[in-house]
Amino acid sequence: MSVQGTYPTTRTLGYAGALADSGPSDVKTVIAAVVIAAGLVVIKGATPAKGYLPTTPDAADVDAIIATGASAATAQAISGAGLDGAVGAGNMTPPRNVVLVLNSHTDWDATVATVTGLDADGNIQQEDLLIPNGGNVTVTGVKLFAKITSLYIPAQTGATGTFTLGTGSALGPLNGASVHGVALYDATREPEAYPIGYPVPCVRRGRVFVTSETSYSDGDPVFVRFIAAGAEVAGQVRNVADSNDCVLLQGARFWRSGSAGVAAINLNL
Repeated sequence: MSVQGTYPTTRTLGYAGALADSGPSDVKTVIAAVVIAAGLVVIKGATPAKGYLPTTPDAADVDAIIATGASAATAQAISGAGLDGAVGAGNMTPPRNVVLVLNSHTDWDATVATVTGLDADGNIQQEDLLIPNGGNVTVTGVKLFAKITSLYIPAQTGATGTFTLGTGSALGPLNGASVHGVALYDATREPEAYPIGYPVPCVRRGRVFVTSETSYSDGDPVFVRFIAAGAEVAGQVRNVADSNDCVLLQGARFWRSGSAGVAAINLNL
């Protein structure tokens, strides 16, 4: 009689949200702010202890950060209450690029404005935006900010120039600072999604099954769907960007290769 001497430590099939192997994993629990199905990426929101699903990001808004700005004969460092737009000094998930809109006026001189804020990892970053003589321009930044803390405007000829500072259309990456993890499948409870107010275990580190919209190869990046239409589901993943509808999840890679459907990813948030 033969005796089985080896046992698998990985699973080739599984449910979305189930652990994909017996290796180490980290799981945290949050309270569902919305109905959350197992296997979806759960992000942070207004209440830190609650879990949310990705939603359509706000449209680009030219005055989201500073709604009412004016040039001055002395240099300005605008922060705090001076960031008077709808977003102002608030967090942006996912991170966004910025746009500086200047009116047409001779009070604008050729100088350099500087935006200061935090990147997706919480590191301080700055971006210089060129102000031309006479203004009359929208200056679009390329760096992606999770939060704006100040805008520096050099001294200008006079105080009649006006400006706004807002958000562009580019979306930055997600990481452990803005994501709780993947909602864990719990075989001890009913198979339906976690209802509002229910504790949701979220996998932050380890191999976990998710639902992929695309075929994938081992080591491919993981993009999270924010904008969903038709049969698409916010919080599901894919291995390539879909226009501006999905956001890169840092600290995540596809594990093994396969077709669209249930897939495993490596997480280290």
